[in-house]
Amino acid sequence: MTTQGKTFATLEDIRVEKERLRLAMSEKGEEVSMLWQELVHPAADDEVKTPTQRLLHYAHAGAGLVDGVIMGWKLYRRIGGTFSLFKRKKRK
Repeated sequence: MTTQGKTFATLEDIRVEKERLRLAMSEKGEEVSMLWQELVHPAADDEVKTPTQRLLHYAHAGAGLVDGVIMGWKLYRRIGGTFSLFKRKKRK
C-alpha cells in the first residue's frame, strides 16, 4: 500500500504510521484549543491600569455598545417592520 509517497509493507508499518498521525492530530488539536481560548477568553488584566488606559477601555466599550444599538435599530427598521405583530394596518 502506498500513501503520499510512503510504502507500507506490513501491518506494523501501518500501526506505527497510524500512531504517528494520531499524535500529530493530538498536538494540532491542543494548539487549536489554545488559540481558541486566547481568542474567546482574552487574558485578564490583573495589573493596575493607569487612568488613561481605563478611560480608553470605557470609550472602546461604549463605542461597541453604540455600534451594536445602531446596527440593531437598522435591522429593526429593515426587517422588523416587515414581520411585526403589532404593525398598524393600513386603512383603505
